[in-house]
Amino acid sequence: MTDSGDAGPDQAQPDVERLQYLDTAFGVTALVPLKEDLLLGGEVDFGSLPLSHDFVAKHQSVTQSDPAGVVCGGATKFLALAFVSGEMAREFLKDNPVLSGTLATRLEKAVIVWLKPLNDLPPDGIAEDVRIVTSGVVPVYAGASLMECSVWQPGRPLEVDLDTLVITGSLKGLFAEWSLRQQFGPPMVQVGQRNKLNEIYWAMHISKATGIKFDLATGAFVARDPQSQSEQGVESALVSQTIAAVLQQSGVPAKERTPLRIRGVIDAMKLLCVRSRVTESAAYLKFVESCVERRAGAILAKNDVAIACRNFFKRHGLRPYSDIAENKLRHALQQVIAKHFGIGESHDRGRAFRGLVLRGGDTHDARTVNPISGKDLNTGESKNPATGPS
Repeated sequence: MTDSGDAGPDQAQPDVERLQYLDTAFGVTALVPLKEDLLLGGEVDFGSLPLSHDFVAKHQSVTQSDPAGVVCGGATKFLALAFVSGEMAREFLKDNPVLSGTLATRLEKAVIVWLKPLNDLPPDGIAEDVRIVTSGVVPVYAGASLMECSVWQPGRPLEVDLDTLVITGSLKGLFAEWSLRQQFGPPMVQVGQRNKLNEIYWAMHISKATGIKFDLATGAFVARDPQSQSEQGVESALVSQTIAAVLQQSGVPAKERTPLRIRGVIDAMKLLCVRSRVTESAAYLKFVESCVERRAGAILAKNDVAIACRNFFKRHGLRPYSDIAENKLRHALQQVIAKHFGIGESHDRGRAFRGLVLRGGDTHDARTVNPISGKDLNTGESKNPATGPS
């Protein structure tokens, strides 16, 4: 492999040998002559890829003096990964040593890694620093033109399972779209004589893009706040507005952005884009770890810890457990406290737990107050230590 700024390994060869090398690597059906007069119309570089089939000089043969390119996709099944620089291409190949024998070519400063996937081809994808090309034409031979083309890494386009490759950076986002289509079909599906919105595809696409998921425990949509990283509830109206905006920005026709279609996407999200439900045992453990701590000489009344636990469940939207029967809640608390702290229930001063206290609060007050923020951790109310809740 050569540096992107250096001459490729074939630069010292006569043009005829370079052409023969590329013809052998790609095959006669993929290597096509290009119209030099069209290439003179502007600089051909990374930003130009892929060229349209209009650049192909049809009914002509590839000659030593004419520029040539490779047809991607279709019968050739070639996929070109075009990186804006040799450094980026080198990092990709370093992450995927299995591709050490695949062909890579240079076009100006861009480096194109050539593959022949065993999977269905992904669609063309464009990012700022990398492109997936599975249709159109990519120049590989300059001939007498002013293009700079060379072989950057000798070899042949390798047959490879795309799912086995290590994909990072911008390329990961481009392949994510392809993976989505592989699993759930295209954004629009043909039904009779018209294209209909693929509601399942858009449910997954929008959930991945926005982070919106359906919480089975609360029966509501949630999303992670980008600043606090805590999950926040999302109103149904906002979910509908978000779906409508994404569909419009993606060019979906207005007739497929109706309230009925948006409702279909919401229903699909409720089935497929769900947050894992917290188990009952995990909910009690979460409360104990968050709100109960050891303190020598303290006594925590069972009634106080039960009230605090129920408030904790309500505050965190754990609806099935906040409405649980009192005797069942107390029994579950007794078990998880014994397991977590090794402390059993005492009966000599009423039902209580010796050596435990609600974190940051008074053992005689079922509320748990954060002494720094002045807020009740179980209700979120502001509380003055001297006067009580505001």
